[in-house]
Amino acid sequence: MAILVSMVAISANAGTHTITGGYAHSFGDDTDLNGLGIQYNYGFDNSPWGIISTVTVTGDEEHNAAGYDNGEAVKSKDTMGYASITGGASYQVADPVCLYAVAGVARGAGKSELPGDYLWDNGDDSITVRRTGFVYGAGTQFTVYKRLTFTTGVENTHFKDFGNLTTINIGAGWKF
Repeated sequence: MAILVSMVAISANAGTHTITGGYAHSFGDDTDLNGLGIQYNYGFDNSPWGIISTVTVTGDEEHNAAGYDNGEAVKSKDTMGYASITGGASYQVADPVCLYAVAGVARGAGKSELPGDYLWDNGDDSITVRRTGFVYGAGTQFTVYKRLTFTTGVENTHFKDFGNLTTINIGAGWKF
């Protein structure tokens, strides 16, 4: 047990850790989603290189006209969501500036529900579509005051039948 505690204490003090989080915005063809992005960067001791991981989640809900019944619009409840997890390399260009590149997997989903007794052409009151795709991205982390760090990043995903989705992350955090 003492060895395990010692290993955790040593690894916690080795290198530099940067954790940031903030606003994420995904956009594409007829898609506009808002959410959260989180980044964790570990910089190796005595090396400009490090490893970084990111998690992004965005979503939106809106009501759209799906058809008409006796001259009145029937509105569907449309819910869309996006989530990604990536990992990659980071490089400390100068003391305050770190660049990173990541790749990973993303998941997109959309659901459209009709109210009451209305049904889609397939006989169901809702339609759900999910797609998984490859995501890649790049960004910067900039330490401005002692350990206060700002992050900006962009990631791109292509979903079959959905097209391209671009996500921008802007956040702040702490380097220790």
